[in-house]
Amino acid sequence: MENLRRQYNDNVQKFKADFADCSDFLLKEAETGGRKCFFAVMDGLVDSLQLGQMIMGPVLGAQVKPDGTLSLQLQYRMELALEQYRAHPQVIVVCGAQGGNEPMTEAQAMHDYLVSNGVPEGDILMDDTSFNTRQNLTNAQKLLGDDVKKVLIVTSNYHLPRAMALARDTG
Repeated sequence: MENLRRQYNDNVQKFKADFADCSDFLLKEAETGGRKCFFAVMDGLVDSLQLGQMIMGPVLGAQVKPDGTLSLQLQYRMELALEQYRAHPQVIVVCGAQGGNEPMTEAQAMHDYLVSNGVPEGDILMDDTSFNTRQNLTNAQKLLGDDVKKVLIVTSNYHLPRAMALARDTG
């Protein structure tokens, strides 16, 4: 366990160092379900008061179990998205297609989770066709339109460096 904790902390420090010279995002770390998740605010440093002025999403997909329940990683992402939604109600974009052993799309599973936790359907946009992070980001951008310049990208700690690099490429 100590080895995993050290590896996690090393990865976080490496990520922060890799992006230390960048001014186009704010890295936020949050505890949810006893685990750390991250979200990044693209296009300009912001403070917590501005979070409510941004669109929540994309919330990047992760595995849905064969019985239809969220995997642990997806559950953590959704808990963080729901927490942010409750603090700053806004549109949430959920992304993810259906893998071979999943009973529904990841986006549908996230949609159902949000609705069952009181988020109105009208506040949820779904991309259920993307199979990878690049497609998630590209499709979310299409759903949101060109006018949206600031979004929260919700993902797991190990996935954020890749998501951030792809977000930059996507624009």
